Amino acid sequence: MKPQDIVVLLKKLTSQGKVLSANGLAASLGMSASTVSECLERCKKAQLVDRNKKRVNTLALQEFLIHGIQYVFPAEAGRVGRGVPTYISASPIKEQLSNDNESYVWHDIKGAASIWFESMFTGNSTRGDCGYTMAVNGTVANANILVSAVHNSHRGVRMSHYTVIDGAYVEPNYANQTFNNHLFYVGAKFKGASAGEDAATFNEATHGVNFQLNASPLAESNWVIDSEGLMPTEFGVAAKQDPSIVGAVAETLVSKALVGAYYVTVGEKKVMVAPYADAEGKLAGVKLLDITAGFANATLLTTAESLDLTAPVAATGVATTAVVESNGTLTINLIADATIHTMTATIQESPSTNLENNNVQNDIIKFYQNGQIYIMINGAVYNVMGQMVK
Repeated sequence: MKPQDIVVLLKKLTSQGKVLSANGLAASLGMSASTVSECLERCKKAQLVDRNKKRVNTLALQEFLIHGIQYVFPAEAGRVGRGVPTYISASPIKEQLSNDNESYVWHDIKGAASIWFESMFTGNSTRGDCGYTMAVNGTVANANILVSAVHNSHRGVRMSHYTVIDGAYVEPNYANQTFNNHLFYVGAKFKGASAGEDAATFNEATHGVNFQLNASPLAESNWVIDSEGLMPTEFGVAAKQDPSIVGAVAETLVSKALVGAYYVTVGEKKVMVAPYADAEGKLAGVKLLDITAGFANATLLTTAESLDLTAPVAATGVATTAVVESNGTLTINLIADATIHTMTATIQESPSTNLENNNVQNDIIKFYQNGQIYIMINGAVYNVMGQMVK
């Protein structure tokens, strides 16, 4: 069954719904006639309507709604977003319960914004400039959040690392440097480039001011930073330690001055979708890089259709998004100077060839023969069921 099946059944129980045809139900519910027809067919198989799909089996439906629907369609918190308050976040329940750490909504872009969690922490930098960029890895229930916190005078980049666990965030007593599993700061150093070896790993004097953070597509605990003076760079984090650089994309592949890369997965490939500029500094289009083997080992996959812009675009005026369609085709939106340019690109997935004569270990060989897979261990041959064969 599907969720819309319940909507159709409940509509048919109303005085209006009892006399409506399938087409009438469709118009009333804002569905297509074919969708309503498919709903009723599934309900007939579940014996929730009669064989003519005219009358609802109210006793069966009541039993299903009370005892079964929570198991068929379990409620699960999804991504963070705007919406209509529901569950314990909606009146009158919210007035009866104390629930400061989480808000539940039905997603609706026109819905009122709700507070996920709050913090007064500024990355261990008094009056630090916080929140210019941030990245989230996870769901509304369990997530890691990395937020920039630039030192207010030395302009070195520190970061606040928040963790939401089971929908809750608990602010620690960080005044005495006591942190918990919900919060720590990244960046032992906070000074600018003039401090030499004492300079922060990322700082405005060296790398510019337009930093952008992303969750790394390669490792759950890693992140990516980019700016107009810094190539997209993957790094790891640890409490009270400087960022640990993992690797950076080569300057020959994309333009350092343009910020706004996006990351997607296509088959087994991890792909960076990055804007690039021509020799005159004008935004030329988008390049797709294969970063599966690491940012430092990135290779060019393809270049999306070029743009013909008359003037250079500022680093802060560019952003990209991408949606993976079927057969490795990407629909890419490139936003530049408040204009959206839509283009497509196709990535060919490499077929797997690891079944033939593949050395699994020094003394183990897997091979393919007569349509069957066999494994040889120390000279003895076995089939995939573990049975020894000659």
